[in-house]
Amino acid sequence: MSLLLDGLSDLFPHVVNVTRQTFDGWGKATAGASFTVPSYVYGEASRVTNGKGITVDSKYKMVTNGYFALSEADAFVLPAQFHVVSGACVAVEDHSDEDGAHHQTVYF
Repeated sequence: MSLLLDGLSDLFPHVVNVTRQTFDGWGKATAGASFTVPSYVYGEASRVTNGKGITVDSKYKMVTNGYFALSEADAFVLPAQFHVVSGACVAVEDHSDEDGAHHQTVYF
């Protein structure tokens, strides 16, 4: 996976921990692999449509430095200075350019 702006990593000062959700043999959700995502997190009130087509409100945005195939099912741990309910996001928006998937915006 390539980073969006290799030479401008200072624009993405935050490290967000992400844990994938997987399911065991009985269909119970369990924590999967964890990884970190370089990103820029900031407060901004927004209204966005989530993956289920429901309009939701958010207080914070996270712009990723690259494309990580993040989803609303993933669990997120933001840096301590952001006062967000731990774990869940309300929506994920994919951004593409002429070369395909480019980066994502995650709403909390």
